[in-house]
Amino acid sequence: MKEHVTSAGIEYAHNPLPGSPREIRNRLDETKDYEAFTVDYQNHLSAVCEDIRTVAEQMRARRVCLMCYEANAGECHRSILAEEIKKVANDDSKIIHL
Repeated sequence: MKEHVTSAGIEYAHNPLPGSPREIRNRLDETKDYEAFTVDYQNHLSAVCEDIRTVAEQMRARRVCLMCYEANAGECHRSILAEEIKKVANDDSKIIHL
């Protein structure tokens, strides 16, 4: 991934910490309880708040893209993460799901 985006003139930064931890994903797979997943993931985000601040700072300087393999943004941690980053950025940044 890094090679491809770099060759297109896009800066790539891998930051796995704000991602959804395996145990939380596995629990979601077992229970299909997205509400519980949301609570678990939001608790996880409170432990990686510095990483969220870093992304919010990057957003002030340039466009940022968060990637995930989940097709449905409504059933994915990236929607929760994007909203949290927007709160920390405390601006009118737009969130667009592609």
